[in-house]
Amino acid sequence: MWQPLSKPRAYMSEAREIGKRDDMDIVAIRLGASMIQAGFVKKGNGVSKGMYSLASALAGQIQQESWIGVFLLPNELYALVAVHGGLIVPGCDVVGGREEIFNLLREKDSQPKIMKFDKAYHPDDFEYRGEALDIEDLLTPGALRKEYALKPLTFGLTRREMVTLGCAGVVILCAAVGYFQWTAYQQREAAREAARLEQVRLQKLAELNALAGADQPIQALEHPWATMPGVEDFLNGCEGAIDSLPLAIGGWTFESSLCNASTVESVFNRTGKTTFNNFIAATQKKFPAPPVLMEGGDRAGLGDEIKLGAGGDDELLPFDSLQADFTSHLQALDLKAEIVEVPVARPVAATLPGEKQAPQPPAPDWKKFSFSLTSANTPKYIFSGVSLPGVRLAEISVIRSGTQLTWSLKGEIYAR
Repeated sequence: MWQPLSKPRAYMSEAREIGKRDDMDIVAIRLGASMIQAGFVKKGNGVSKGMYSLASALAGQIQQESWIGVFLLPNELYALVAVHGGLIVPGCDVVGGREEIFNLLREKDSQPKIMKFDKAYHPDDFEYRGEALDIEDLLTPGALRKEYALKPLTFGLTRREMVTLGCAGVVILCAAVGYFQWTAYQQREAAREAARLEQVRLQKLAELNALAGADQPIQALEHPWATMPGVEDFLNGCEGAIDSLPLAIGGWTFESSLCNASTVESVFNRTGKTTFNNFIAATQKKFPAPPVLMEGGDRAGLGDEIKLGAGGDDELLPFDSLQADFTSHLQALDLKAEIVEVPVARPVAATLPGEKQAPQPPAPDWKKFSFSLTSANTPKYIFSGVSLPGVRLAEISVIRSGTQLTWSLKGEIYAR
């Protein structure tokens, strides 16, 4: 039931008065260019708040001031809606069968002196004067605005609604009790997890102290250079392991080797008529694992493990100062290193049980750079007599070409 409202500044109050007078429970409000109208309906007609007014939604989506339309609904019925002057025409908000709606369309559209519609819309099989519009295209979920929604006129509750509300209250109460119990459980779990994480931190700190040979501050666990071997320790371990490799064994000759903080991997070349089995027999008991035959069959790899200490939590220098000392030292040896800044990821705080999101840790106050260089000089010769805080070696490799050895070094520089 659509009718105009005469109080533009208090139209909801007027709508409630009309609803109370005519025993209506729910209303749809349509704001026209020159008038406001209300469409009333009873709850008993199967309508409830949360639904939308079909006529109001179509009037809002079809941007025409004057039109009449018929739309095929998903249940094979047809809806007729007419709009004139931007307002829904009373008596033209109807759903019915095809014949009933077709007759109503012709009746309402045949009185141009009373009300002339500029546009007409209907399914193609109506064979009338208009064009087809698909209601599914017009009323997509994203197109349903709040202004099309039905609104309750009163706050009064029926007996059934009171029972429903009471049951909902019991459910909410049970949910609240469950929530508080769950929150308490989450707090206990958070305390246990925090204690476990602290125990892990202390264990890691103890392991770092043992590797560094000195007590380190707890912040050292957040500094990658603290757990990496110092330069001297790395050189003694890696270059020492490479120097101990034979130049020839079982008729196979040394080709290359690569060493990092935990492993040494070497490659040997086959010479003459020696076999892989000869190489296996010659290396047995001298290496922890048998050699691995490489592609082609004339090269084989050997691996071994090493254990190095930790350099500890150096007090970092400003990068400009450290770069000047590091570069000058290499220049004195007629060497040059490629230095590249490496982005440092912001630390992520561990989220404990019950926490939505842990506080964001501060950004690191240090920078990381990688460096690499190649030389015929041994790494020990290159780094002899230099001790720069925050400088760490990560990898040493060597390749033999005839009687010449070429060394390559990769490392990291940490600085403020």
